[in-house]
Amino acid sequence: DLDWLREGLADMFITNFSRSKQLNVLSRQQLYHLIERGGHSQTDTIRLDDALEIARKTRAEVIALGSYVRLGEKIRIDVQLHSAQNGQPLASESIVADQPQDILAQVDLLSFKLAAHMGAAPEVEESRTKLDGLMTINLEAYRYYSLAVEKAQALHNEEAIALLEKAVALDPQFAMAYGRIGYAYAVTGTHAERSKPYLEKAFLLSNHLTEKDRLYITAWYSIAHLDYPAAIAPLRKIINQYPLEAEAYFRMGYLLRGERQHEEAVRVLKQGLVIDPEDKDIYNALGLIYLDINRYDEAIAAHQRYVELAPKEPNAHDSLGMSYQCARALPRGHHGIQPGARAQPAIWHRCLPPW
Repeated sequence: DLDWLREGLADMFITNFSRSKQLNVLSRQQLYHLIERGGHSQTDTIRLDDALEIARKTRAEVIALGSYVRLGEKIRIDVQLHSAQNGQPLASESIVADQPQDILAQVDLLSFKLAAHMGAAPEVEESRTKLDGLMTINLEAYRYYSLAVEKAQALHNEEAIALLEKAVALDPQFAMAYGRIGYAYAVTGTHAERSKPYLEKAFLLSNHLTEKDRLYITAWYSIAHLDYPAAIAPLRKIINQYPLEAEAYFRMGYLLRGERQHEEAVRVLKQGLVIDPEDKDIYNALGLIYLDINRYDEAIAAHQRYVELAPKEPNAHDSLGMSYQCARALPRGHHGIQPGARAQPAIWHRCLPPW
């Protein structure tokens, strides 16, 4: 079953291109969100017109579109590079893997060729570190990892962790799989203690990580230890070195809020919106920070935008209702909560007068 390669191949190329200091590459998570906002699922075929729209929103310069086909045991992979400005073809390359186990090595070769077409041929040091050295030599382990990332993006943490455990069982040297388990426990989950052994294992295998992944894992490890200033430092480096990483802006904004550095948090989140003007999570975070510093009109505006971007999410309506409540300006007929949704009493209480 090679259906997972629809997302898995994209992840492989993103990892490879990210090694070059001359390229800024959209992360798989950002790409997933942009495709979803365009009304597509991850299993849909993305046409050039759709890709051009994504490129316009992210100010990308080059688009890579590809396909694969299985012919017996062989797998052929074709990739075309297009100008993001007008869609004109820039280059195309293809490879044939004689068997599925050869895919990782062949994707390495194809990535180097494509990077050269983009004027980013790898330096000698970069070319020595291949995908199977950065991630895994085991294609089945990579399959579990790719499926786990998909589950994690949908916030299905338990399923993601189960798949990642299978990945590290097949390849005990799979550093990023350990890192992702730690992330699921400590960052998107609430089990910081459980995360620590996995993040420590990822550190021990840091020679199998890209520089960006090392920085992320450093931040996650600090979050697991509740050392938020230490977590902010690597996120700041990610923003400086990889400015398209919307996740870093969002995470850093929340951490700065926790450290009561509200003005810097606002500045960082606004930078994130320059990168991704439709990031609903950043608008929610921005609105909450404005509430903290009593800038109610701006909080309402941010949460109104959150509702516009995510009209079916109960939390969006909760956030907007909370902003109105804090501003003592709850509009008639708007209670901020959709049917079936539950507000968080502790959060609402701080906005109510002490009667």
